[in-house]
Amino acid sequence: MPTHSFLSRPALAALLATVCVPALAQVTSLELTVDTKSNLFFAGRAVTPHTNSCQYSGSGAGYRSDGKLPPHLALSPGIHAMQLRATSTEGVAYSGAAPAPGGPYSSPDGTTTGYPGNVTDPTGAFNGLTFAGRLGILGAAFLDGGEPVATGTAKPMQTFTAATMNAASPAYALGDAFFMGDGTLSDRKGAGVVGGVSETNAEQRQSFLVPAGATRMFFGFTDSYAVSGPYRCFMDNSGEVYVKLMLTTSNDAGQVQAGVGGTAIANVRGNDYVDGGMANATVAATGTWPPGIALDPATGAVTVAPGVVAATYDMDYELCDTRTTPASCSPAKVQVVVTPTAAKPIAPSDNAVAVSKTGTTAAVDLLANDSFDGSAATPANTDVSPQGVWPPGITLDPATGVATVDPAVAAVGNYDLSYRLCEKGSTTNCKNAKLTVSVVNGAVNPITATPDAAIVPPGASGEVIASLRGNDTLGGGSATTGNTGITPLGWPAAFMLTPGGGVSVAPGTPPGTYVLPYRLCETAAPGNCVETSATVTLSAPAGVAAIPTLGEWGLLLTSAALAAMAPLGLRRRQG
Repeated sequence: MPTHSFLSRPALAALLATVCVPALAQVTSLELTVDTKSNLFFAGRAVTPHTNSCQYSGSGAGYRSDGKLPPHLALSPGIHAMQLRATSTEGVAYSGAAPAPGGPYSSPDGTTTGYPGNVTDPTGAFNGLTFAGRLGILGAAFLDGGEPVATGTAKPMQTFTAATMNAASPAYALGDAFFMGDGTLSDRKGAGVVGGVSETNAEQRQSFLVPAGATRMFFGFTDSYAVSGPYRCFMDNSGEVYVKLMLTTSNDAGQVQAGVGGTAIANVRGNDYVDGGMANATVAATGTWPPGIALDPATGAVTVAPGVVAATYDMDYELCDTRTTPASCSPAKVQVVVTPTAAKPIAPSDNAVAVSKTGTTAAVDLLANDSFDGSAATPANTDVSPQGVWPPGITLDPATGVATVDPAVAAVGNYDLSYRLCEKGSTTNCKNAKLTVSVVNGAVNPITATPDAAIVPPGASGEVIASLRGNDTLGGGSATTGNTGITPLGWPAAFMLTPGGGVSVAPGTPPGTYVLPYRLCETAAPGNCVETSATVTLSAPAGVAAIPTLGEWGLLLTSAALAAMAPLGLRRRQG
């Protein structure tokens, strides 16, 4: 970015001429490398950078190129704030010089020089950028799905200083170009650092408030001859900067009825993301929360007391990554609507899917086991959307509610993903559910779960089934407590899963037949699951008729007999 020197060797000039062909921008969901030849002013544009703009001779056509298309991160809908880490992965240099280890441009914050440091976009697609006496800074821009419009009239300059660039949570407008550097708010000590010495550039993070409508965040550099005037002279730059998404927070919304209260949001972390998993994260309320509305930092649940009056309440919370010292935090917002009347019930259920890297694309209909207002959830009566960050290869089609896993793209591992089910057109009558995905190298272990049944003598209680796994298999062998887990699906309160995987019943439970659905999943691949049920019949004493139960499965078995009786209130099992 200082005044560019001429190339002294024809071989180097030829090499630069071959790399001047514009490369397609990288697109990932979590991390990327930013070539210092990336031209920030071509973010989101279909055209490639122009050539022949460096106004001096003897350099070769490649040396006069205006760079490459910049890469970007894809942003999931609804992200409120995001936290990034940016470091140099190799030496960075400008003006055709060889990169020097630990040299002046070893940080994305650039270096202090005597050059003006102001660059304009003559096409008018982006604003100009200036940081007096600072060069080689990593820049960025939030964009929606459209292409920036080139008006032909240069936009005003946006001035930056160390203070503005290192603000706690900078907020930039959609379509604005800005400097982000390495996000050095403070040096944060990474976990396991010996002697309390901060990792150089390794745990320097920056949080950004994401503007409404943003679906992409682009990264690149600004350059110019003598670093002043229109962009040009990118192709003699060398080196890369590594950008990784460390944390995202998304706004949450929930609804309860006045006079009833309850849990408005099951877990505010359900649509957030932390690199390395939520085990490394804490959540806490910030600012002032109304009396009667509380955030449980242990579970992430937002609860509302019955006495809270009907109104719309807006609060704030903070999610922190505890692997750094001090902890790295980003904000988000919570909206709770307390209604004077009951909202239509909405009930999403958790799902699971497993796929082999050598197999074909797998699909799961997330709406298939969900309900809305007592009926099946469909794309016509509900909206479904991914929450937080879904990794490459795992996608959700909001139009159909079908999630797909492409094993050719998805990396091996287990993923706990969140999706949100809302009443059609509503942003408040919503609930989250989980999609567990397992991608394995070899074949997916076949798993079977055979229905269980037990008849209990009159008055008996306690353990009535010793093990639900007794007739189940995994990979051709026995299912055990070590290789599988069991999740009850909407059991009545009187029935409990025992530590050994059996079923117990509470004393005093009315006689009747109870159908208890459950899910059996492989422990090492928690997306590899099957569902079945256990049927427990509690016998009635002699001369006493058993009370028919109203569970979902019990209704299916006894519907013919009930048809002749007075109508009974049916309730759908809540997943």
